[in-house]
Amino acid sequence: MLWDIFQQSQIEDNKRKTTEARNLSLQSSAMNIEIQERISKLSLITQAVWSFLKEKHGLDETDLMNRIEELDMSDGVKDGKLTAVVHTCLGCAKKISTKYKTCIYCGCQNHKYSPFVEINEKK
Repeated sequence: MLWDIFQQSQIEDNKRKTTEARNLSLQSSAMNIEIQERISKLSLITQAVWSFLKEKHGLDETDLMNRIEELDMSDGVKDGKLTAVVHTCLGCAKKISTKYKTCIYCGCQNHKYSPFVEINEKK
């Protein structure tokens, strides 16, 4: 009798865990779909901007690839992404990150601020 109660408790616990796992999986799938849609929109926008640059300024794919490599190396690491870099504030000489628009110590404008660093960081 006690064994049956224990087993029933285990069965109910496993059902609950299965339901939680299923719900988490569904949430993850929905987030994945949303991320894929955002990537598709960003790709379209990027292609539109690139087509304007090619038409208006006579640039080609070599120019684009060179600029991508240059920007990729701006943080000192060739890894296909921009990463926040620590540098010295011109106002107070304290160390700050390129992800902040102003110095967190003195409020001076961050001369190396990049809004793209913040976008690329993991949330």
